[in-house]
Amino acid sequence: MFRRASHQETGLTPRWYHAVIDAYVSNSVTEQILDAAIDHADQHGLEAITFRVVAGLVGISHSQMYQHFADKDALLAAMFSRVVGSLFTDIASTEYDPSEDPATHAASTLRSVALAARALFRQHPSIVTALTISDGIRPDFQEPLLVVVELFERIGIPQSDLATYYQALEDYTIGSSLYAFFEHPRHLQLRRERIAALGHEAFESIASNEETIDAHNERAFELGIDALIQVILQRAGLLGPATPTNLDSSAK
Repeated sequence: MFRRASHQETGLTPRWYHAVIDAYVSNSVTEQILDAAIDHADQHGLEAITFRVVAGLVGISHSQMYQHFADKDALLAAMFSRVVGSLFTDIASTEYDPSEDPATHAASTLRSVALAARALFRQHPSIVTALTISDGIRPDFQEPLLVVVELFERIGIPQSDLATYYQALEDYTIGSSLYAFFEHPRHLQLRRERIAALGHEAFESIASNEETIDAHNERAFELGIDALIQVILQRAGLLGPATPTNLDSSAK
């Protein structure tokens, strides 16, 4: 069981001891608020976030929320930063080993970035959707994107093509994820209804339940990102036009 050390044990004067404890408790509550707010938004949507609701989840009063965040916008900004900060966790190292096949390195890195961004939409659909379509530039959201730009430069993508290839990856990764998760938590139900409405036997098994729809969505996304990466690497001269299995074997 956790026991708080006394000020004699810490060697701090009573004044500094209580200041340190107060700061620790404040930071701990702030983290609890963020955890509760993000979890609630993931389940019920960003519009369900209010100071009163989050305070109730954490077990503090509505007025105590203002000790940690000036207003709802400040809370949302902190939620955005926390979520975006986790993007790097799932991105593979981009350190380049000269002995490694350039196509293998490029494919695995680009795939890691795309799948990490996709996972972020899956884990925090309302938050990431709002962040993606919001006005303004967020520096913390730009850093993962620079990984792609730096990789393109390293593998020799011409400057004249770099912006186009980057845009293709961004449009596919972000655009398809927005489409897939935009109506969360009803996104799977709506996708199932659209597929079932086609009335084609090839789609019957896919539309049988939301789990199969979800699995189908992810398989389709991976198929698309692998195909796009292959085209980019072919244009860069790292893959021959008749070697589609090169990418498949390197990306799995």
